[in-house]
Amino acid sequence: MKNSRSVTLLVAALIISLLSCVTTKKKGEETSKFKKNYHSFTTRYNYWFNADELYRLAVIKLENEHKDNYNQILEVYPYAAADPQSARADMDNVIAKSSKGIVRHRPGRYVDDNYLLIGQAQFIKRDYETAEETFRFIREEQDPKNKTKSTLKKSTAQKKKESKQKAASKKKEAKKKAAAKKKAAAKKKAEAKKKAAAKKKAAAAKKKGKKTNTKDQPISNEAKPADVPQAPAPTTSQPELKIGGPNPYAEPLGRTNAFPLSIICYGRTLTELENKE
Repeated sequence: MKNSRSVTLLVAALIISLLSCVTTKKKGEETSKFKKNYHSFTTRYNYWFNADELYRLAVIKLENEHKDNYNQILEVYPYAAADPQSARADMDNVIAKSSKGIVRHRPGRYVDDNYLLIGQAQFIKRDYETAEETFRFIREEQDPKNKTKSTLKKSTAQKKKESKQKAASKKKEAKKKAAAKKKAAAKKKAEAKKKAAAKKKAAAAKKKGKKTNTKDQPISNEAKPADVPQAPAPTTSQPELKIGGPNPYAEPLGRTNAFPLSIICYGRTLTELENKE
């Protein structure tokens, strides 16, 4: 009887402690280490794990569907070159699971991994504009080394205004490049005409017996001194460059923050956007 009562009390205490982990955090209040570990553990083995497995299997599926064309340059990422239609539903599930993990367990350590999965899924779907916004948000808000993160939320009107300004600046830059190219071609043509005229003038002068830009040089009968062998220059050994030190993005439990990989994906997304235009 005493054992059953103690077990009941222990279970009740455990339930109360777990419920305390999911309570809403007050503004300005720091998350305790216990709560943070709870949220990290729950996200790692639920939302993020399921989303990551789904994404990994979808990537393998797309790689198997892609066929290399050996008459062209081979793709570095075959899964990104394959038709994403068969993986769209899986990518939507990846986005949904990762978003739930962020909303329900924000104090945990896997928020950056969930954001990375969202951006990667959008990239696979070839929704490059949305993926670019996701990775830009990670760059601005999720850098663990940046202590002063902006908390300003841009409205839809501001985003539209920025996209219009970006498109206008790209158009202006393209016109500027075209004008510079045209100017360079005209300059090259003028230089070619000038050289042809000079060549024609020199040929006419030679025909009349005039010597242009030539002077008689006296032939020297002095013997040239023998080549004196020079001593080899002393070689200085360069110190070997060694890259080391602790990983600045290392986190507890042997994991690495997803920020560096997110920046790589951000660069790939910008490249795809440029190719699309």
